[in-house]
Amino acid sequence: KEILESVQKSTEISHEIASASREQSAGLVQISKAMNDLDQATQRNAATSEEVAASSDKMARQAQAMNAVVKDLSRLIYGGARR
Repeated sequence: KEILESVQKSTEISHEIASASREQSAGLVQISKAMNDLDQATQRNAATSEEVAASSDKMARQAQAMNAVVKDLSRLIYGGARR
């Protein structure tokens, strides 16, 4: 009788371990997917940051060019005299 109970208990524990292993496996799949999603978001953010930096540089150059045009226009209007 004791042997039968021990075998039944061992079988029950084995089933519990198998169930826990399946749950762990499902959890790892979810973690893997979340990590992949995070990696993709990070890559998109990096690309966007590079685009913003390039746009900022371009805007700074355009502002400098516009400043030079305004200075030239001021010289034309005021004839080099400062106001």
